[in-house]
Amino acid sequence: MGTNSTDKDRGNLDATNNRARHLIAILAIGILGACIAASMSARANRDAPLIHTDQEATRDADMPLPPAPSGAVIAEQVRQPPETLPGLVVMLTRRGFEPSKIVRPAGKFALAVVSRTGLDSLSFSLAAANGAQLRAKQVPRESPHWVDVYDLAPGRYTVRETSHADWVCEIILE
Repeated sequence: MGTNSTDKDRGNLDATNNRARHLIAILAIGILGACIAASMSARANRDAPLIHTDQEATRDADMPLPPAPSGAVIAEQVRQPPETLPGLVVMLTRRGFEPSKIVRPAGKFALAVVSRTGLDSLSFSLAAANGAQLRAKQVPRESPHWVDVYDLAPGRYTVRETSHADWVCEIILE
């Protein structure tokens, strides 16, 4: 008995499907490899030293400087590594702040409040436990994020959205 044309068509379709699966798998592996390479490159660039070694400084000193404009003062620039700060990220949704309570060591930190409410404008405040307002910020819908750096003493603090009494995040610094 011979095979009919539907069996041949089905066999061709299976072969096409297998080729497509293999192609997708190869593409996925390639994309994954590219992501890993990009990640490693970014990490290498991030970990690169920001300060010249003595040999590099000597080579730089041997190179002639371009002529300065008349009357210009040339200041020596020292490249400082950027300060790394711990950060707190608080999301504001229509249910309030998430998380609603944070406990962390006292000291310098960055506080970022990201709004996901969709409201036109928000008004945030940071206050100490005694009620003293430390910071207030009006945030428009176009840029719904509030980021500030604080160096606070141990104690209890609250972040509020002032027009919603139940939207409160308590920050406890130990």
